[in-house]
Amino acid sequence: MNEKKKLGVIGGLGPMASAQFLELLTTMTDADCDQEHIETILFSRPQTPDRTAFLLGKSQDSPLPMMLDSARTLETLGCGVLVMPCMTAYSFAAEMQAGCKAKLINPITECAKLLKKKGKKRIGIMATDGTLKIGTFQKALELEGIQPVIPDVEHQKEVMRIIYEDVKSGRPADMEQFHAVAHSMRADGAECVILGCTELSVIKQTQVTGKGFLDAMEVLAAAAIKACGYRVKQDFRLIT
Repeated sequence: MNEKKKLGVIGGLGPMASAQFLELLTTMTDADCDQEHIETILFSRPQTPDRTAFLLGKSQDSPLPMMLDSARTLETLGCGVLVMPCMTAYSFAAEMQAGCKAKLINPITECAKLLKKKGKKRIGIMATDGTLKIGTFQKALELEGIQPVIPDVEHQKEVMRIIYEDVKSGRPADMEQFHAVAHSMRADGAECVILGCTELSVIKQTQVTGKGFLDAMEVLAAAAIKACGYRVKQDFRLIT
């Protein structure tokens, strides 16, 4: 086993996604008792400025200073590995890693590597407007020789509505529209669809999504478990 490291969670981006991440971390860790789980510190700061609004130019309030402050606070508490249960926040991954000594796990590149290992050639992406605009998932997939597929304009509006009006508002997701978006990308040749927003990950954990999805937050949890020197349960499958 590797040296055990303390995990720091830059949370509140949004709050339910952070709670879901902690549950995944516990569920996915190969442990037989309390003492075999990862020592974890969650710094939940829901007041962090909206990532998508800033990336789309709808707000001048950058989330980066507060996210960096959270990261450095967690480092002072002994965290050697950091995660952000917010895929849009990884649009700032380079700046975050440059400003931190601890290792920042990047689920976007981890997703791309896993899909390449599985031999996938064409992958759909469900994510926020901000994530798609910056192209973090698209670039990561293309670097692994995988063709990204994104929703058309109307279906992307539905993705944003599900994220902001359903999940972030504490309501159940409209699963008919959720599956309509996924079906549109599968019709365009997508072999699998990445749930590239942590609010979409919440849907997978609380409602029935069916097969053909890769949850980026599950990938984040698996990578964090390994980076902290622990094992993922052998029977846990990341791709449904």
